[in-house]
Amino acid sequence: MHSKITKYKITLFGFVASLISFLCILVFEIEAFEALAHFLWLFEDYEVDEIVIPLFLFSIFVILNLIKNQKQHEVEVEKAKVYKAMLKSSQHVINNLLNEIQLFKIDAETTPDFPSETLSLFNDVTEEASQQMKALGSIENVDENSILQSIKPTAAQEA
Repeated sequence: MHSKITKYKITLFGFVASLISFLCILVFEIEAFEALAHFLWLFEDYEVDEIVIPLFLFSIFVILNLIKNQKQHEVEVEKAKVYKAMLKSSQHVINNLLNEIQLFKIDAETTPDFPSETLSLFNDVTEEASQQMKALGSIENVDENSILQSIKPTAAQEA
């Protein structure tokens, strides 16, 4: 219940303000529209009334644009949260795998006649995987290009 109130607190505030103004109009017998028209009529000499309607329309579109931008921002924040949660889970799995395959490395090191080139390649591959996971974890902008750039092989890795 609390989250719905928080989600719609501006609407709720608007409803309460509208209700209070409606009750004041009824209790004090105020002619609200006539009062607004009279207020605008006071500015007729200054030709402000021609500006009020365009400014009102412009304000509506500014507000709509702000709402749209806020929703887009919220979606981007949620995408970043999902990405980071997925990344942490992936890092956990990969780091466990890297730790587990160290057993194979230990066996290979204790096995006579095991090629040292293979052990060296094993060390290079596990180090590369570790570095790429760290690079993925340090991404600031969560977009396709940033992700692909973070795991792009270096010149040493391509050779």
